[in-house]
Parts: sequence; C-alpha cells; structure tokens
Amino acid sequence: MSKRPADECPYPRPFPTGFHDCPAYRSQLLLPLDSRYRPLAPERTCQHLQVGNGSAAGRFYGRCAVGTAEDRRRWADPERERLLAEIEALQEAMQARVGQLTQEMITAKGVQLAAFSSLGQGTGVEAATAEVQRIARLYTVEIEALFEEQADRLQRLNLPIDTLMELFRVVFERWVPQRSMETPVIPDELVERFPEQAWWLLRPRSPAR
Repeated sequence: MSKRPADECPYPRPFPTGFHDCPAYRSQLLLPLDSRYRPLAPERTCQHLQVGNGSAAGRFYGRCAVGTAEDRRRWADPERERLLAEIEALQEAMQARVGQLTQEMITAKGVQLAAFSSLGQGTGVEAATAEVQRIARLYTVEIEALFEEQADRLQRLNLPIDTLMELFRVVFERWVPQRSMETPVIPDELVERFPEQAWWLLRPRSPAR
C-alpha cells in the first residue's frame, strides 16, 4: 500500500455544519455547477482544501494548504480562534445580506460559461457577461454597505474597508470575464497592502513557514 501524502486532508467531506475537528478548518460555501453549467446544491468545504497531485500519474487527493497534521496543530492558537469567531460572524452577516445575490450571480455565471462552450440556448457571450457584470456591481454596492455596518469587526480583524473593497473589485474584474468558476488568486501586491496581521486571512499559509 502506498504511503498517504503528509498534507492530505484526513476528514470526510462535505464538512458538516459546525465542524471544528480540524484546528486549521475555515468554512467556505461551495457553489458547484453540473456538466451543463446549471447550479447544484451548495456544499460546505474548507478554504484550505486544494487538489493535490498523487505520486502516481492521474491520481489526485484532497490537499491541505496549511500542510501536515503538525502544521495544522501549530495553526491553532487562542488569538487566531478569536479572529476566526469574528470571521464566522462576518460570513453569517454576508450570507444574510448578499446570499440571494450570490445565487443569482452563480446562475448568471453558469449561463455565461454555457455560452462560452456553445451550450447556451440563444444567449450570447456578450449578453451573458453583461448580466454577470450587472450582478457583480449590485453585489459590490451591498457588500460595501455591509462593511460600513461591520466597521468595528473589520477593525478588530485588521481589514481596512477601502483596501478590502479594492480586493473585491480586483477579484470581480478578473472573475467576470474568465472561462471558469474558480476564484482568481489574490495578487501578492494587493495582499501586501493589508496590515501584515491580516495576511493569513487572505492567503493560506502555515505559521511554521
């Protein structure tokens, strides 16, 4: 039997609501599409979960971006747990504020991807992209209003509102025209505009590295 990768996620998926068995777990809602770009039921995943390449060709596994079990153990500390509680509260507020818009945006993105792949039924790429862009603009307005309401929490998280909004604009600028559902990688130069204490929220990394 081949040895399991040291950075493989050992937990069954999808992660249940309230899952906290892993010290590095960070809840994220996955909004998948089927083979015809139609939205499927949302699933709970982890922001640190990535696709890893196995030792054999064509073999893949669920890789933890934080690293090994020891890296995950070191990831946990009381201050980070406090900040994670703040993040979870912020995510709940975001879901309440823009959850419906998020579903509409994912549906519109599916229509756009279908148009890109010639599976669209009378919807051109230009019109489909314009609809994704329209919803993204609405989302940006709503999320900025939410951030103003959550200013005290964002301050505790070392997340300046103006820089945070720039992050959203850059991500949407890249995501709207791209031919996939994947969230674009946040550029290093944008991450470095945030206070260093907030970098771990934006880019998964092990405290040991």
